Amino acid sequence: MSDDAALLEEAIALACRAHHGQRYPSPEREPYIQHPLRVMLAVRPFRAQMVAVLHDVLEETPVTTADLRAAGLPDVVVAAVEAITHRPENTYEEYIEQVAGNPLARQVKLADLADNLANNQRLARTPDVVDRIDRYERAVRRLRG
Repeated sequence: MSDDAALLEEAIALACRAHHGQRYPSPEREPYIQHPLRVMLAVRPFRAQMVAVLHDVLEETPVTTADLRAAGLPDVVVAAVEAITHRPENTYEEYIEQVAGNPLARQVKLADLADNLANNQRLARTPDVVDRIDRYERAVRRLRG
């Protein structure tokens, strides 16, 4: 097994532990880990997959950047996970600009947005859902542009 394949397995295990007990805000209330796993399966190579499976851990769990480094993840992966993390002090637009500046984060965020859009398309068209879909579509255009 390549080093990156072994590190991907470590990233998956870390994400599973971190998201244990969380539920994704879908009609089915599925285990949260299914979302990062879907995003992971939508990207290549292994390093993008590491970022994908970990893309919400800094934002949604107690996991820290130090934990990612302690797991032996490559610096480029840790930097991309940091770039894809929406910090509360940043507006959504500032956050998308932050993501746009990191190629791995950009690739993963586009896959994340595709999964989020697919989930939101299934929800009732409340004003909140319509606003969220519009925000995600604007982000996709910015990240592709």
